[in-house]
Amino acid sequence: MRYIGLDVHKNNTTACTIANNGKPVTTMDVRSNEAGLQKILDYMDGQEFCVMMESSTYSYKIYRFFSKHDVGALHSARSFTEDYHRIG
Repeated sequence: MRYIGLDVHKNNTTACTIANNGKPVTTMDVRSNEAGLQKILDYMDGQEFCVMMESSTYSYKIYRFFSKHDVGALHSARSFTEDYHRIG
């Protein structure tokens, strides 16, 4: 299995493919829409990949796109250990 890490933004997404040994294989920049995401899917060419991304407002549609195409997709939730300040 190979891994693709995604840096998801509103308009653009950067994808970096990582081999089993942890070495980067390729990097590509695509639009954060169906046509752009399809380029990543086409790159996979039916091979087994896991797509990983940080959880954000923009990552949910990306997550749903890959899930819809039966590609394993993981996203990390933001930390709940942030500092909270009391008011008053």
